[in-house]
Amino acid sequence: MTIRIEVSHRQEPSHQVLLDNAAALGVTGVTDCRVARLYFLAADPGADKIEQLCAMLLADPVTERASWLTTATQSRESGNDGTVIEVAFRPGVTDIPARELARGMVEIGLPPCEVATATRYELSSDLSEADLHKLARGLLCNDTVEHYSLGPINPHFGEEAAA
Repeated sequence: MTIRIEVSHRQEPSHQVLLDNAAALGVTGVTDCRVARLYFLAADPGADKIEQLCAMLLADPVTERASWLTTATQSRESGNDGTVIEVAFRPGVTDIPARELARGMVEIGLPPCEVATATRYELSSDLSEADLHKLARGLLCNDTVEHYSLGPINPHFGEEAAA
C-alpha cells in the first residue's frame, strides 16, 4: 500500500510569475495556483512513523503543513482532479530528493523504504483539458526527465537510471 504525503505552505506564496508565464504561453483563465510537494512511500511504516517523518524531515512546522493518506483511500479533500496537474520524474530518471529522503529516514531510525517525489499544482481556472495539457507541457513539466498527470499521478519506485 503506497503512502502519499503532501506538504504545502500554511500561507500560500504568490505564484504571479507562473500565472504570467501561463498567459505568455497563451493559456489565459488561470486566476490562482497552489503548489505542494508530494512524497510517496512504497510501504506503510505506520501512522506514528509517518507523523515523525513529516515533523522531522518533510515540513517546517511554522510555515508548512503536511497531510498524508494511503493511495487506496485517495479521495482529495480539496481540488478537483480536472484542475490539478501533478509532475514527477520519469521511470529511469534518478529522483535525488527521494534518494536523500530514503537516506534520511534510516538516519532518524525509520525502516528502509522506497520513496518517490512529485509536485502538485492546483489551479483555480476554467481551462479546457487541451489548455491544461498545453500548460503542463509548456510550463510545468520538463518532458525530457518528467511526466505529468491531470489529477493524481502514479509514483514509480526503484527505477533509477544506470550511471
